[in-house]
Amino acid sequence: MSLDHAARAKGIGASELAAILGLDPYRTPLDVWMEKTGRKPKFEGNEATFRGNVFEDAVGQYMQRAIGDDWVQEKCSFVVSDISEVIRCNPDRIFYNRKTGERKGGELKTTIERVTEEDLTDPENPKKLPWLFQCQWCMVCTGLRKWELGWLGAFFNYTQVTIEYNEGLANMLTAFVLDWWDKHIVQDIQPDPINAADALVIWPNDNGETFEANDTLADLIRDYASAKAQAKAWADKADGMADRIKLAFGACSYANIQGNRAASYKADKRGIKSLRTNL
Repeated sequence: MSLDHAARAKGIGASELAAILGLDPYRTPLDVWMEKTGRKPKFEGNEATFRGNVFEDAVGQYMQRAIGDDWVQEKCSFVVSDISEVIRCNPDRIFYNRKTGERKGGELKTTIERVTEEDLTDPENPKKLPWLFQCQWCMVCTGLRKWELGWLGAFFNYTQVTIEYNEGLANMLTAFVLDWWDKHIVQDIQPDPINAADALVIWPNDNGETFEANDTLADLIRDYASAKAQAKAWADKADGMADRIKLAFGACSYANIQGNRAASYKADKRGIKSLRTNL
């Protein structure tokens, strides 16, 4: 699925929703704002999006098999909502049931993680919240009320769940996106930074000035200094332990504890020996 920059520049697509919500590990609201306003090049994808494009047809075949032969895949195209031109999406799949006339969409995912159906349906802590929001956004945009979410995960395990339209969530996402667009794109107000990478973009150079840390920041600085000191102490201690363990190995490759493999000290193809534990 290609990135249609001309269409996507005019609104918020399903894949950008997580970013402006601050839930995307790869992009932040600041990234999206800079791309939409021409302050940085358009997002061209990353390893995750490349993998998704490569495996999309394969995951699509899994989904087609799961929903059955009564469902026929329709031709997909970029969709702009009747609610607002800001609301847009590029569905992975749209299906039509030849017997009932029902229509529903499909979102295809690949991940190197182990994600189960329970991870997605846990109301307290869904593991891939952006996936769920993405399906809701596609339903907001297309007007459909059911979306299949299928993913090929670790060890090529395929899992699929049906996402039902949630009016309360849909309204919340719609209001948030329209407000975000008006504030940050129409009014051109820069979003607040949410991580150190954002801060480096906004303030690439320090100015030599001083500020007084509030109580929360002061505690964080103290905890950070303590954690760094403890980490160094543990690293030094670990180095000493490793040296004693390596000495004990002699010419052996493995060490057992009560008959079970506990550690190895072996050379790789380059002749470099590494100590590894199996505990």
